[in-house]
Amino acid sequence: MKNIITILSILTLSACNKTIKKEKVQPEKVNSTFNTVLEKQIMAGAASEYGSFDHYDKKDLDALVEIEATYLQQNGFKNISNEDFIKKIEEIFNRKIDPASTTAYLKISPNDKCDKDLNFKPFTADNQYIYISKKYNLITYFYPLPTIIDYKTLYPKLTVLENIPIEIEVEGEKINAARWKDIPDLQQIRNDNLQILTARNKYLFNDSKADLAWLKSNDKQFLETLVKNFGYVKDKDLVNFILQNNYNNTDEFEKVLFNVRCNGDIIFNKEVIDVIDVIAHLSSGDKTKYLNSISDLIIKETKDNNSLIFSDKSFEKKAEMLGKLAYYSTKITESSNIYYIFFSTLNGNLEGKNYETEFKKNNYYNIQDFKKIWEETKTGGISYPGME
Repeated sequence: MKNIITILSILTLSACNKTIKKEKVQPEKVNSTFNTVLEKQIMAGAASEYGSFDHYDKKDLDALVEIEATYLQQNGFKNISNEDFIKKIEEIFNRKIDPASTTAYLKISPNDKCDKDLNFKPFTADNQYIYISKKYNLITYFYPLPTIIDYKTLYPKLTVLENIPIEIEVEGEKINAARWKDIPDLQQIRNDNLQILTARNKYLFNDSKADLAWLKSNDKQFLETLVKNFGYVKDKDLVNFILQNNYNNTDEFEKVLFNVRCNGDIIFNKEVIDVIDVIAHLSSGDKTKYLNSISDLIIKETKDNNSLIFSDKSFEKKAEMLGKLAYYSTKITESSNIYYIFFSTLNGNLEGKNYETEFKKNNYYNIQDFKKIWEETKTGGISYPGME
């Protein structure tokens, strides 16, 4: 670990764009496994499309994570207990860590949250897997080491390896594949990678609002994925940010309000309605635009048989989810006009009676005043003969 700390001392200075003193690092003084991994990566080059990353494995990820863990400690990250880490991972990614398992990592696929097969594929445009380290209690992309450390400064003797061409044949023509020294903005890539590593871990596991602010400006897609793919809605500040960016797109807004689990269950994110209701800086105009978007979503769902969320679900499940959405939206309305919109939309379509049947059959989902509000608003505030 002492050797890793020495490496990270140089790395930290490099990441901060400060002038550093180039120190010679004797290979025999450095962790031999780490040295072997780095040498292999330098020899393989930087051309992922031509196979440079094909032979990366768990040892490569181990070497990376050991470096990252020390770097995080040096940059304000506070280690959390194994118990707290396990709770956080389940809360954020809906993945359970088995403390008794000897598997060192879990793999998270942002584009397919149900893909739980563990493989070791370095970060590229096509492979943006997130790896959860159970040993160090952190999350990371699988970065090649040259995109994290200044290997030229740390290992000057290894740079001669880059003088050996990597010759490949493309469409009958022989070309030299890119090496790390050929990447013109490599130092900026390192800085960005380290900032992402730090901000994500400090926000998720240290509740750092400063790092959330940085992520909002620089890593928006990651935040979108947390809410819309994995259903993480515990942080009101995060939910508010995602609402602002998705309320006017019905399909995307729907992903904020509902989350489909890998077992097929649909979760209604009531926390989103709570955010619309209680965040202090939301003006009445903001609340109205969100509620109007909810109304548009309910209208769409009552007419759309190709729903992203409900197309392969039973009507019983659809009725429950839309009924709860209508109920909680009605509860927070301040405008009498909006108050009557949500349930009247459900009641006013061809399946209106079917919704009522489902509500009754399920005892109005054991929500105390669900029946009262349904009866009061289902006709849009219009009284008909025989109604009380």
